Amino acid sequence: MIQMSVAKSMSSFDDTYNAYEVMCLYYPRLKDLREDHDLVQKEVAAFPGIDQRVYSNYEIGKREIPTRLFVILAKLYHTSTDYLLGLTDLQEPYHLKDQS
Repeated sequence: MIQMSVAKSMSSFDDTYNAYEVMCLYYPRLKDLREDHDLVQKEVAAFPGIDQRVYSNYEIGKREIPTRLFVILAKLYHTSTDYLLGLTDLQEPYHLKDQS
């Protein structure tokens, strides 16, 4: 059910990938990053203050991940949201402009 609603909302995302393929790009990355940082789901879920079961559903693709959570996870893993989304293979975060 979720996959169908995601497919509709992301149908114009990119002509190269359909919505399911886009999801398949980033769900494995979430698990890989978590394991690379020697974290368990409960620890990652505590960072944004969500329940471990909710995070598990994000990681396995049962629930669509909110934009806010992508930003939080990018900060946790010191990477970019583009990397999390599978849009780049470069893990380095973007350099922010000086806001002064």
